[in-house]
Amino acid sequence: MVDDQAVATAKLDADQVSQFIKTFAALRAQLLEPVPKRPDALPAPVDDPAIQLERLPTGAIALNIRHPGFGWIAFQLAPGSARRLTEWFRTG
Repeated sequence: MVDDQAVATAKLDADQVSQFIKTFAALRAQLLEPVPKRPDALPAPVDDPAIQLERLPTGAIALNIRHPGFGWIAFQLAPGSARRLTEWFRTG
């Protein structure tokens, strides 16, 4: 944008958009000012997203959640974090 006017356009397919998002996520992770530990405002929740779980050889749990805008988002949970999450689901 220059003076609130678009200066370029591009037509991307879903895979290209996913790569674009991954590239910008990697750049954001390198910023000197990190993502806050606690959010000031949460984005709108995704209703009942698809979830995939897998135990890794290290004992950690791979937690993958499908977001309609970001695609699959992967998290690696240490065993202690996985236990705390399990306990939270049990007791609320």
